[in-house]
Amino acid sequence: MPDHPGPCLFRAEPGTWERLKNIDASLGPLWRSLPRFDLGARRKLVLDYYLSHPKADAWVKTACLEQVFGTSFLLGELPLDLLKKVENDKFASASLLLWCSTKLQHYDPAWSASLLMRAASIDPSRVKP
Repeated sequence: MPDHPGPCLFRAEPGTWERLKNIDASLGPLWRSLPRFDLGARRKLVLDYYLSHPKADAWVKTACLEQVFGTSFLLGELPLDLLKKVENDKFASASLLLWCSTKLQHYDPAWSASLLMRAASIDPSRVKP
């Protein structure tokens, strides 16, 4: 089929392309400037960016928090104080909530269940019944 445009991997709603370009303009320079092997500095830079942009797009904020928490996990840490501050924020994906829910299962089962319920409200397909 020579006229076939190929598979459609992403069906965006109107305005999504502009939104993605704005997100790339916001985060691209940050991601490229992060220190490669200094995880603590990397986490601090992303957290500073997150805190200094409270009205950022939900996708930008989610990406920053996933970077901060992912780096914390690599360092063997779980920033509970930050999790308490952001757990009810608007997230573009359920990943952060699922990660933290798993980490908290034995430490605080009630909080873990609360995070899991919140993740299910964002993306029910990722939470097992």
